[in-house]
Amino acid sequence: MSILSDFLRLGMPAPRSLLDFAAQAAVLEASESLPCIAEVLLECRLQSKRQQVDLSQRLLREQLPQWQRAWALSRPRFHGSEEISNLIERWARDEQWYRLLKGIWLEFDLAGVDAAPAVFFDIDRSDYDQPERVIAWMSQCANLLGIAADVKVALFEALRCSALPACSAQPSYIGLMLSRQPASLRVQFSGLRPNQVLALLESVPYLYPVNAIDKAVSLLMNFYDRVVLCVDFAPTLQARVGLEAFSASLVPGARLADMIVALEDASLCTREKKAELLALPYYASPSLENLNWPEDFVLESLLGPEEEVMQIDCRLNHLKLVCNPDKPLEAKAYLAVSNQHLVTGSDLAASASM
Repeated sequence: MSILSDFLRLGMPAPRSLLDFAAQAAVLEASESLPCIAEVLLECRLQSKRQQVDLSQRLLREQLPQWQRAWALSRPRFHGSEEISNLIERWARDEQWYRLLKGIWLEFDLAGVDAAPAVFFDIDRSDYDQPERVIAWMSQCANLLGIAADVKVALFEALRCSALPACSAQPSYIGLMLSRQPASLRVQFSGLRPNQVLALLESVPYLYPVNAIDKAVSLLMNFYDRVVLCVDFAPTLQARVGLEAFSASLVPGARLADMIVALEDASLCTREKKAELLALPYYASPSLENLNWPEDFVLESLLGPEEEVMQIDCRLNHLKLVCNPDKPLEAKAYLAVSNQHLVTGSDLAASASM
């Protein structure tokens, strides 16, 4: 059983507007063919006509050997899964690349029948003082996807501009978007102030959807002092831009609840989905008698240290605004589902036992 299976089958108050029954069935089928990991992300569209939910699974660098063995045994039924396994195994043998790696996210686009997962590589921030290593590895990724030389030049120019003092951004994730047609390389720049977004994009010679980006930036800068910029590089440059916002970057005095309400006011979120986002997080532990806990979960909790409490939680991880040319601005919410071992007496442990 996966952590997602446990969460959906417990009878917890799952957010039905964000995660309807069809979406639950899709993510359950996907998660149960994957090695069990303690945390997953569910990517939920917030507009009324967008019910698709995608699945992401995180593993840390130290989990790679265990994950590779489990992946081989479970034989996931995804297009390109064998290629991904070979790719990660090959790069794991490269000491320079392995040192650069902090973790990996696998993202599954569940809209397609034979969708291949995207692979997001989390770059270790301690290596930013050696940008040539980051650029060399990104060049490997670009070559792997057949990205043209002029697009690589644009990528490296964006990396160079992001490191300028006036910008102060850092590449934090590199994503191989294998399920996209054509396959693309996504680079995420962290630490940007909202008003620096367009300045960084101007370093890339492409016509981005400026009006949508302006609207997104105007909305975000009322609540956040830092955002994450997502830019796609493919065999030809992609005009799609994403802006991610995390609670840790809220400006002093700003509340996440107010941002969620602002999304509804901007027609980017339905009233039902707003209400479910405002109700998060959910916590549950085996001490809650009205839930049908899996036996293996209860056993693990009983066998653990006496001062620890096991719990499953569902929380809002971050929000994202997506800017596409010739399309309305789109909003997404990323729900994190995880299990944790909490020390008795902590605030979260107390809330889990209420």
